[in-house]
Amino acid sequence: QNAFKHDTRLKHISCGMSYDYVGNQRTQLLSDIEEREETRKRLYDTYRLANENEEIVRTTAVKVEEQGEQIVHMRDDIDNIDTQLSQSRRILSDMTRRAVTNKILLSVVIVLLLGVLGVELWWKLK
Repeated sequence: QNAFKHDTRLKHISCGMSYDYVGNQRTQLLSDIEEREETRKRLYDTYRLANENEEIVRTTAVKVEEQGEQIVHMRDDIDNIDTQLSQSRRILSDMTRRAVTNKILLSVVIVLLLGVLGVELWWKLK
């Protein structure tokens, strides 16, 4: 192995490169590899976050659609309640009218009965 190291050293020296230069290149290459690995990790994290956000958006869209349907159903229920309230108002109005009519009729009957009693008393007292 010493012969190999010595031979490699000779080749580097003969090419005009020193060990410092090769060492710096190696260090720079390792640094570049580490940066690329860190960049790859960041890209993966970004991709993962984008997928998570996409899933959140899908879930939110489904919930918004469901809530929209609920609002439509609520609107239908409100319209139904409004219709029922209108019918109830008409029924109450009819009931009030009948109650007033019944009171008037009852008052007329009472007046007539009092009139009949008055006439009978007048006949008996005469």
